[in-house]
Amino acid sequence: MILKSEVEKEKRIMRPICMAHVPLLALIDEKCFASDLCWSADLFRSVLETGGWGEFLMLAEMPIGFYLCRSVAGETEILTLGILPEFQGKGLGKYLMESLFKGAKSYKAEEIFLEVEESNFAARRLYQNSGFKILGRRADYYGKGRDAFVMGFRPVWPE
Repeated sequence: MILKSEVEKEKRIMRPICMAHVPLLALIDEKCFASDLCWSADLFRSVLETGGWGEFLMLAEMPIGFYLCRSVAGETEILTLGILPEFQGKGLGKYLMESLFKGAKSYKAEEIFLEVEESNFAARRLYQNSGFKILGRRADYYGKGRDAFVMGFRPVWPE
């Protein structure tokens, strides 16, 4: 088990995601999510080819998490975000979100939104603690009986 104090001692670095990282993205995604929610390498590739952007969270030069977004016309959508299970619950999600917000600011995002499974309480807490509010619900978004909350955040960027 990795302790939070050990994680805090390690150097955390964010690295931009590029096309060469697609196999690694798919591998980390597979470890972060249930098999029915995993993205394929082709889906990651398609998002990156059409303007998707994101970063890896590196700890001691090892990729332990990532986010992937798309920004269009003043809106940024968080498409997927994950941290390897053994590193969850150690405050790294907040670090990932802070970096994501910097990226969204560079795209001049007026609103950031996402879908999150209603039963994913840890992710919902991360998003709510980051300023997101529940805007609506998508019935059966993740499959029969598995609804998603649509969450949004309107940042006020400092000048």
